[in-house]
Amino acid sequence: MGVLRFLLAISVVLFHFGGQPTLMVGGGMAVQAFYVVSGFYMSLILNEKYLRGSYALYISNRLLRLYPLYLAVLLGSVAVFATDTFWFSYPNPLEGIGAYSSNFSVGTWLYVVGANLLIIGQDVSQFLGLDAQSGALYFTKTTSQTQPVVSSFMLIGQAWTIGIEILFYLVAPFIVRKKMGYLLLFLLASLALRFVIYSVLGMKYAPWTNRFFPLEMAYFLLGSICYKVYLIQKKWKVNRLFLQVSFATIILFTIGYSSIFASITNVAMLQSILHASYIGCFVGLLPFVFRFTAKNNLDRQIGELSYPIYLLHGLVLYLNARWQLNSLLFVLVLTVVLSVLLDRFLLQKIETYRQKRTVVVPTV
Repeated sequence: MGVLRFLLAISVVLFHFGGQPTLMVGGGMAVQAFYVVSGFYMSLILNEKYLRGSYALYISNRLLRLYPLYLAVLLGSVAVFATDTFWFSYPNPLEGIGAYSSNFSVGTWLYVVGANLLIIGQDVSQFLGLDAQSGALYFTKTTSQTQPVVSSFMLIGQAWTIGIEILFYLVAPFIVRKKMGYLLLFLLASLALRFVIYSVLGMKYAPWTNRFFPLEMAYFLLGSICYKVYLIQKKWKVNRLFLQVSFATIILFTIGYSSIFASITNVAMLQSILHASYIGCFVGLLPFVFRFTAKNNLDRQIGELSYPIYLLHGLVLYLNARWQLNSLLFVLVLTVVLSVLLDRFLLQKIETYRQKRTVVVPTV
């Protein structure tokens, strides 16, 4: 699934460059698809790689996967933003923090520093407003009318999705090993809560539509259900042509989604059907896509670039604006090149260490 993950990461880059879906599946849909992939992979490793009872090992290995790269990008971002604070007028998070920090309460300081360092809690930032008088944070149903927007204090703005992923990692061992019936029950509970919040309470808007963990949990659960389906179908004799077609279908759908969406911009119902069709196609074909790519080393290496691309692209977009290049080619090339370098000199070394720590379940 490496090529698929790579394309989803590039979709987010394209979305943030143009402010709208461009050529591919778009930012929001890509994030939801990433959650499904995470649910699949966490189910895979927890059922096949880690012994029951090795929760500390599992969590520490997941954090080793996430934090070293995050901290490296965070330090790079601070270095760039701090330099610009003195001589460059383009807005950056450090300038935003500096403008309001004199009023920050102790609790606000703890939140801003803690969320930036630990990632956890960044998804909550759009549920918060800042009281200009007391400097304290307060809960709000929407940040569309708050000033300043608390999420603007996050130095790696897109990392809020990683915070949601970490929440899933924390609860995954207690969920993904359950039988299919339990997973379906959890999924229905998440969908029912979504219905209540959207339709009963009328809160079908950001951040409820993308940052409320109990609702986003549905996508992780769909990935876990995909893994259960994979366990069933891997015993079947499946024609390789079918696997190839499955792979090609989801890749082409991912690339062409926005073109289809653009042709139906005036029909909200068709947009909803397209959204559901993509998620359904993604979930339905994922077990077969994994089966097709699981032993492909090149596919795996390409997929490893998805995380650094996702973390780095915000900083590269900032540099693109700072130097007034307005160049998508610059953004894509620099993001991918830096991702390759970080993968080669940081992530691969960490991965070697992580694998040495892993407890593997003996197979008969």
